[in-house]
Amino acid sequence: MPDFDELQHHANALNELLKERQFGIPAWALMVGGHWKAIAEMFEVSTKATPNLGESSVSDTTQKEHPTNVAEALAEEIERNRKLLELYKALPATAGTFGAMMIDADIKKAVQALASGDAIRIVAAYETIRNNE
Repeated sequence: MPDFDELQHHANALNELLKERQFGIPAWALMVGGHWKAIAEMFEVSTKATPNLGESSVSDTTQKEHPTNVAEALAEEIERNRKLLELYKALPATAGTFGAMMIDADIKKAVQALASGDAIRIVAAYETIRNNE
């Protein structure tokens, strides 16, 4: 049985964080994820069920090693975003047109960053592309 005072604490904190909607800030995302995880653990729910639009249809189900550097991580994100782009393009009528254009632009910038070898551009591209859903 969950501790309802602790549950209330995490729910209130999560509610306040979601009102801020600072999606691009890693610290904000970590705080949101931490509260979701705490709530899920109280109910003994797998934390892999944390809400993330499109995650189940885009994630690779095979076990792979984690990337060892940012360039490898960016390359993986580019591939994930290419799959995501196809999902957006498959939406009926023009429902996914704007999202597809934005994701395509992010993919192009990420590929250019990798090709340049510039660490700052690679990190910036990774920070942008990893948040696409």
